[in-house]
Amino acid sequence: MIDELLARLSQVKQTGNGKWQACCPVHDDNDPSMSIREEKDGKVLCYCFACGAKGIDVVNTLNLPVSVLFGTDDKVYDRGQWRKEKLLEEKQSDELFLAIYRKWTEAGKTIQLSDRKRHKQAVARLASINAILGIS
Repeated sequence: MIDELLARLSQVKQTGNGKWQACCPVHDDNDPSMSIREEKDGKVLCYCFACGAKGIDVVNTLNLPVSVLFGTDDKVYDRGQWRKEKLLEEKQSDELFLAIYRKWTEAGKTIQLSDRKRHKQAVARLASINAILGIS
C-alpha cells in the first residue's frame, strides 16, 4: 500500500529501512519536508514538519483511499512485482501528460494554471519514480 502513496509524491528519497522523505502534497512544498514511515505491520505514518499535515491529510489531498495507511500481512500478491507495476503505471501516465503538454506549448496554446502545476508535479514524480526503479 505504501507504494501507491510513494508513487504519487514528488522528490521521494529513502532515508532508511521503511523510511522516506518527500515533498508534502498538502502545501506548496519544493523542499522535502514530509517524513513517511512504514511500520512492521504495514501501517504507514506521515508527518509534514512544515505544515503539520498527517497521513489522513496526505491521502485526502492525493485522492487516495484511507486504507493506504493501513497495511495487512495477508497480501496475496508479490509485493515487489506489484510495486513495480504501480510505479510503471504512474510513469506511463506522467509521460503521456508531458507529451501532451509539450504539444500544447509547441502549438502556442494557453496553458492553464492547473496544467502548469500538473506539469511540475509530473516532472518531479518522474524523477522520483526513475530513482526508485534505478532508471537514469
